[in-house]
Amino acid sequence: MVNILFVDHTANLGGGELCLLDLALLHRSSCRVALLTDGPLYKRLLDCGISVKVLKSSPALHQVRKKVKISAILKALSGVIADAQTIAAEAKDYDVIWANTHKAFVVSALSTIFSPKPVVYHLHDLLDSSHFSFWNRKGVVMLANYFARCVVANSQATARSFIASGGKKDLLHTLYNGFEFGTALKSAAECDARQASLNLWQEDGQEKRFVIGLFSRLTPWKGQHILLEALASLPSHFCALVVGDALFPEDKDYVSRLCQQAESLGLKERVRFLGFREDVWELMACCDVLVHCSVLAEPFGRVVVEGMATGKPMVAVNAGGVPEIIEDQRTGLLVPPGDASALAKAVQKLESDPAWAKKLGEAGQKAVISRFNLQETALCMDQILRATRT
Repeated sequence: MVNILFVDHTANLGGGELCLLDLALLHRSSCRVALLTDGPLYKRLLDCGISVKVLKSSPALHQVRKKVKISAILKALSGVIADAQTIAAEAKDYDVIWANTHKAFVVSALSTIFSPKPVVYHLHDLLDSSHFSFWNRKGVVMLANYFARCVVANSQATARSFIASGGKKDLLHTLYNGFEFGTALKSAAECDARQASLNLWQEDGQEKRFVIGLFSRLTPWKGQHILLEALASLPSHFCALVVGDALFPEDKDYVSRLCQQAESLGLKERVRFLGFREDVWELMACCDVLVHCSVLAEPFGRVVVEGMATGKPMVAVNAGGVPEIIEDQRTGLLVPPGDASALAKAVQKLESDPAWAKKLGEAGQKAVISRFNLQETALCMDQILRATRT
């Protein structure tokens, strides 16, 4: 049994953190999660019976952004070194440090200067210019090449981005997110009763609404504004649920802009912004079609898998890791990123052919349950952990 110290710089419930929660559950008896800030993930881990601790960290670490210049990175260095010493002290009783984020890896890599431990870098991000500055990419790849025992990519697309940024190919392993699909299947079976109870729109005798669901944190690159543009071009019985909230302060303004956009496009009665919700799979099962609208390439596409697991047809962008999940025209539909017109046409095509939409949804559900279940992830993770000890 390998004792693992998972490290994450944030406790917000993003896709990477939900993946961490799943992995920690697999190793609940032999792991601890070290968080460098407090937040919802802390309570979620406690509720699951997972050992978790919030460590004191420097403000400098949290002030470094993805697009920073080298001067900002150098300015934060002394604080990051102090954080590395904190991680080294915490890791003394563990066999492996599993760094779950970009910042967590930087701190964990430097911690080996003070207490040598194998470090796994779990890469949930595409290392390209649309997501990270040049110096940010080069810095983390240099540390990975020198300090990481292995680099775990969440998709082949993410792995390719690591190599393209100068990363060593022989460090790489691919570990797709794994899911426990019981809730999704139960939600799909009960969706008719659930949909009736939602009562999000007043049924005033008009034709049945066709509900499009978009589930993601609210930030410009996730493309909620693309859905609103598409919806404005569709007939009035098409409506949308937008589920999610801004996780970071810099995205708060985007939430206001989305509300203003809905108002200016005359969509106020056709869109419901539900904010952060715990009952995501239940809400997905109530939609007629689910969409994924990221304008930048997605490293993996966790929400795509979740949506497909409910048996609903999925329309997603043809970029990043998403084509590794969806086979176009067989298990879902792929459209170019940022193309509201293509999105609208795909949704309307599904609405016009319910039998085909149902077939597509069923094929997608079968595919993701087979490929992305938590048992497969557990087997792959065990192989990676064995590799860290050779």
